[in-house]
Amino acid sequence: MRLGKVELVLDHVVIPGEGFRRQRVLDLELVPLVRQAHPTVGPSLTFDEYMALEHVVLEPREGQTDLAEQIQAVVGRSRRVRVQVPHYHSMPFIVSQSNLVCTLPLPLARLFEQYFPVRVVSCPLPVHPIPLFMMWRGCQEADPAHQWLRRSLIELCSSV
Repeated sequence: MRLGKVELVLDHVVIPGEGFRRQRVLDLELVPLVRQAHPTVGPSLTFDEYMALEHVVLEPREGQTDLAEQIQAVVGRSRRVRVQVPHYHSMPFIVSQSNLVCTLPLPLARLFEQYFPVRVVSCPLPVHPIPLFMMWRGCQEADPAHQWLRRSLIELCSSV
């Protein structure tokens, strides 16, 4: 985006700098996802049951607090990490073929339920929702086409 090759970014990590604008568009609830035929997980999990499972986790970005650190700070315990992946998109492939659990934003988990043999499980996770920010370069602030794009994304995010 700094080079002008990207028009707009949706991310939970804020791009620093005075030349960028941002707007919070959504708060993403995190939910556990397991395979449909998981032998020990029913429609819900207690937090202790969740912590006892082996997890597929997202590799933390440098300098960012990840879910594991948030849980550790609140309850003083760590998850049992079995696999780390660089993107959410690989999680349903792994979870659908194993007894591992992953934790991801609810809209993405619902999408994965449509295309993979996985299911969302209710669980009282002691973490705050993840804010999702829309970010763009300040020089695009008044551009009519860019304004339309931002309004359209805000409308789309409000329906999630």
